[in-house]
Amino acid sequence: METSSTATRAPLYTIRPSTGWSAVNLKELLQYRDLLFVFASRDVKLRYRQTLLGPVWILLQPLMGAGVLSFVFGGIAKLKAPGHMPIFVYSFTGMLGWNVFSGLISKVSVSLVGNTHLISKVYFPRLLLPFSTIFGVLIDFTAALLIVPFLLVAFHITPGLPLLMLPVWVFLLALMGMGIGLCASAVMVLYRDVSPMVSVVMGFLPYISAVGFDLTQVRPEFKHIVVYNPIIGLLEGMRWSLVNLPFSGSANLAYSVVASVAIFFLGIMAFKRMERIFADVI
Repeated sequence: METSSTATRAPLYTIRPSTGWSAVNLKELLQYRDLLFVFASRDVKLRYRQTLLGPVWILLQPLMGAGVLSFVFGGIAKLKAPGHMPIFVYSFTGMLGWNVFSGLISKVSVSLVGNTHLISKVYFPRLLLPFSTIFGVLIDFTAALLIVPFLLVAFHITPGLPLLMLPVWVFLLALMGMGIGLCASAVMVLYRDVSPMVSVVMGFLPYISAVGFDLTQVRPEFKHIVVYNPIIGLLEGMRWSLVNLPFSGSANLAYSVVASVAIFFLGIMAFKRMERIFADVI
């Protein structure tokens, strides 16, 4: 028989929709860290299930991407990498950074609509879903990074102390990709046609992001199209760390760093602003 004290006991948690701007609850995210690891491990395990080559795709994707860019910019456009560097090495180091950026946008943008059964039935911090994709993207980057020492030896390239800055560029690229992905994922809950739009944009964006070509070789009348792209400075930072290529300008780097942080916080704000309606409309 229930006692009166038991019957009137206050609930352990009270879930209410947020109103206005609400900051990220880091304490709550920490409490759900085990669920974050579950989501991350599920993403990694399911990615290459029922594929013929399995994890080999982690290495093939940047190699094939660098090969295509080398053919387009080196073979067709006749552009050259700075410092007599092989165009393939230049493109491959650019693809490493680009894959972190684009991989997060692609995975984060569909992280909510791909888990509708969870969002509509179970409460947990919704940010766990987009954040859980980071682990898989970093695993892909680390695996592809293992190819770089072989390229350096094959083409007699010696990296220097800038190699210690590599984690900084990866972090900034991840911030930018996460910010854009968070915005896209929040809007995609309402409008599913955001998904094909993201696919189309990410398909041609490498060709205006200096992934496979040197910005200094762009003709002046076209340079204004790419000069305001904030990812270019971060890709130059990747090449500076991996193959010791200099920056084209410190102003570009400062602009890219500020843009990365700003885009991430804008993504968080957009996500938190729309979070209250996810379960209702998804």
